[in-house]
Amino acid sequence: MNFVINDERLFHLLRHFESIDDDCLDILIHNGYTEKNIVDGLKSSGSLFLPSFCFSPCQLSDIFSNLKPVTIKLQENGFYAINYFSKKYLGTNGLIAIDELSKKDQKRIFFQNRDGIKIKVVKEITAPLTKEAHIIAKKESDNDVYDIITCFPGTLSPPFPKYITNEKEKIISEKFWANHVLIEQ
Repeated sequence: MNFVINDERLFHLLRHFESIDDDCLDILIHNGYTEKNIVDGLKSSGSLFLPSFCFSPCQLSDIFSNLKPVTIKLQENGFYAINYFSKKYLGTNGLIAIDELSKKDQKRIFFQNRDGIKIKVVKEITAPLTKEAHIIAKKESDNDVYDIITCFPGTLSPPFPKYITNEKEKIISEKFWANHVLIEQ
């Protein structure tokens, strides 16, 4: 499989990284993002790639183009959910079910604004390491090329309900996000 990343998707992918390389920074600034936008993007809650696996979103397409997926599933929305497992840790799983948290941690859940929606977040807990990653991608019409929509380590989760138009999928998403929180790392 060969992956490409549209320049406009790079900003979305920042939320799964602690830092970026100069090439990625230049692309984002050229596309109109300020350094403050970029720093804020890097501070988002959720799953993070370890720098030892992937240092910057610009490297994702090369890295995953050279790995063999475990599963590839065509979703109802026409995107592919592609699952990978590694022998080594590749990131942190920044998503947890609320009922897996202690009562003390459940009391510390708060809401954070992300992309105009409020999401549940908890901090001061350690996100577990993971050997799993997922890519959500759209297949281009020619060859074996896939446009990366998003890519993240850890548990596969549905998109936030705001981004879903299919009523059945929206209900599944609402139920999932009512029972899960992101971990602020």
